[in-house]
Amino acid sequence: MLKRFGINPKNLDLEQLQADYNALQAKKTELQKTYKSAEKEVADLNRKLANIKQYLGPEQTPERTENKKTEQSL
Repeated sequence: MLKRFGINPKNLDLEQLQADYNALQAKKTELQKTYKSAEKEVADLNRKLANIKQYLGPEQTPERTENKKTEQSL
């Protein structure tokens, strides 16, 4: 299969390939931890946003606000 892609198996440096693989695995693990912590932070912020929205009540659209101002001035 390597020959099919133009890679000579006799010229491969297995130690270098193993070192590259290990470095990529370490980076993958680090990125997975970062992703998981960011995912937890987003979930926490979404929960806080939902709590704030519930506390403040339903949002008023700009149309409703303008209609109330118009009715009050009449």
